[in-house]
Amino acid sequence: MKEIPTRNDILKGSSEGGLVAYLFDIGEGYFLYEETEFLADVAEIVGSGERTLFSEKDWEFLDGIKGPDFFSGMILLCELIPLLEVGHRDLMRLVKKLVDLGGEDLAANEPNAAFRKWCSGYPERVKAVLEEAEAGDGLAIDHLCFALEAQAESAVALRFLTKDQVPEMQIHAAVALSRMPLDADVAATAIRSLLDVAVGADDYRVKFNALLSSFAIREKNPELQIESVKPALSKAISDTSSESLDRLSILIWSHGRSLEEDEVRLIFDALKSVNPENVGTLTKIDNATSALVDGGHFKALSGLIAELIRRSQGKIRFDTFPSFCRKLVDDDSGRLGKLIISWLLEGDPFLCSSLAQQFGKVAGKSQALDLQLNDLPEEPEEQLFICRKAVGFWFHSSVTAASVLVAVLRHGDDRIFQDVLELLYDPLLISYGDDLCRYLEKILEQCTEPGIARIRELLTRKKKYLDSLEGIETLVELHPSEIHRQIDQVRFNRKMDQAREKAEKQSIFYDTVTKLHILYGNAVQSYNQDMEGPDGEPLLSNMNLVTHSVSTEFPQMFIFDPEGLQNRLMKFRFEKRTRP
Repeated sequence: MKEIPTRNDILKGSSEGGLVAYLFDIGEGYFLYEETEFLADVAEIVGSGERTLFSEKDWEFLDGIKGPDFFSGMILLCELIPLLEVGHRDLMRLVKKLVDLGGEDLAANEPNAAFRKWCSGYPERVKAVLEEAEAGDGLAIDHLCFALEAQAESAVALRFLTKDQVPEMQIHAAVALSRMPLDADVAATAIRSLLDVAVGADDYRVKFNALLSSFAIREKNPELQIESVKPALSKAISDTSSESLDRLSILIWSHGRSLEEDEVRLIFDALKSVNPENVGTLTKIDNATSALVDGGHFKALSGLIAELIRRSQGKIRFDTFPSFCRKLVDDDSGRLGKLIISWLLEGDPFLCSSLAQQFGKVAGKSQALDLQLNDLPEEPEEQLFICRKAVGFWFHSSVTAASVLVAVLRHGDDRIFQDVLELLYDPLLISYGDDLCRYLEKILEQCTEPGIARIRELLTRKKKYLDSLEGIETLVELHPSEIHRQIDQVRFNRKMDQAREKAEKQSIFYDTVTKLHILYGNAVQSYNQDMEGPDGEPLLSNMNLVTHSVSTEFPQMFIFDPEGLQNRLMKFRFEKRTRP
């Protein structure tokens, strides 16, 4: 463990390159031990004027620092800032520089938090920042929120909010109010003022920050009876610009648990027009999943996501919303079944196609859906309709498609059983074996319903069909010529080499690992240059090789009748439901 630098060490180390450069140089090592004595020494040296953090050398150093080195030093500076006795303008300039260098990283908020601590308990520091902000000083306005938080006087924040101020002041005042501890009466006054500002503001930043702050205060004071926020919300959603929609997504992410049903409906009506290229907004909608589901808005959220997929005509897909998909699969399998059936019944090709891509396979394997009686529609025509949709969109995930048909055979109307059995046989069973047959055998063992028992007939029929094909491989007419085989093999090998090279270049480990070219054998040996064996030589390591394989089943009907199969699947995918 390194020794704590003494006062002389600090003075010596910072004599040439500046104190900031010295702190960044030792920041990582000494911050890990939280050496308060060291920080106190640095603060005393800066306060005495023997060294400064604000020389030209210091600013030049900060202009050139970046990457991981910046963040380790920044954390040390953030620990130091509350201890400093320096002018507020120099400190605001340093904090702003650190925040700008931190960029989008969440750690960039730490300098602002350090400045708030520096202000806390020192009214004269807060007063200096507030006076300069009120006079229109840009640097002071940038730090107005943290000074107001440190002062924690709601009346002052309300004055900056409601007075004829520049938008930046109103934004900082709104954020500060949302973070202050407020009693019920003051909270009610703050919410009313924020909503008035949201209704009257022309600047979308002011409007949405006031809205967000009002929801934050309401969430911390659930007992308050506040008049409806719908006027302010309606004014906000009337602006359908990308920036406004992005802030609406932040609102549901931050406060989805406390939103009322009519508020969610208003917000979602606006969010339906999100541009598919605005990935950040879509990600925030997905991040809001937990908050919205906990707030009882799952149905509305699933409707919004389905509408986004429809409107974008497949540019937005279910894999755009991984949190929503995990919530569907992990929390309540019944939800997944009901949604899948409702979307199949709707029959929208973009929605069903995205559904099939997302929920058809897990780790390359078809997954069976656990559908119950209350998941299925009541009408037999609709039950048959979802079976055709399942086959059309999930044909390449045979077990998934078959699980929908099995559910109908278990719980559906017996008048359509024969039609469902024919779908199960052709095109599914006639194209696939292995996984599908094993799945059906397992269903026969577990279930005793009359419709399920008839699956045994299909397996027998499939065996007879395969027996009838025996010997077909001997027909010369079905064999490609030797030259065609060689050409195809060369093409395949070239394609595999290109795929391997591309995968290697995309791997983050490609330049960090040792690459071995193995010609034959079942084990490899290599020397580790960083470790020594008993004889002092580089350590020799042995690694046994094991087999690794990936298998896929190619549908037989793609060989025997590809055109007929494709036409049939297209019909299943795009047919419309007949309504009475």
